[in-house]
Amino acid sequence: MERLDAWLAKTIFWPIIIKICQETGCTKWAFGRLCAFLWICGVILMTKNWTWFWSIFIAIIAISETLSLGLRRDSPYGQSGFARAVFWIALAFGIFDAVTGDGHPAQPASTLAMLFSLYAATLSTVPPKRRRENKKASASRAGVARG
Repeated sequence: MERLDAWLAKTIFWPIIIKICQETGCTKWAFGRLCAFLWICGVILMTKNWTWFWSIFIAIIAISETLSLGLRRDSPYGQSGFARAVFWIALAFGIFDAVTGDGHPAQPASTLAMLFSLYAATLSTVPPKRRRENKKASASRAGVARG
């Protein structure tokens, strides 16, 4: 199971996380916190039955994610293989429910956002963006200036 998790991280999640972080200039921590915030927004939008317990529970998570995103954007956070397994199972059930028409179609997207958050925490570093485009652009500008 760990080998599958490592393969999923390296082939699916990390390339997307790295590309987004390089293009936007955000850290992996900020990206992960944003994904966790998107997940809780999805949970709020898809909840049909609001009990007092569920309302308080979701409010605590939503407020903590909002504060975390705003105040601790670049601070490291924890993650675990167990949490990733739970969200993979939730994704499988969400896809099944969406296909059968029983669940909300956006539920798998929300769960996928949380998986991106958890896999962002496993990424060691985001490599710097390659500067190939800048070299080509400066070479063409130098040619225009000479001519």
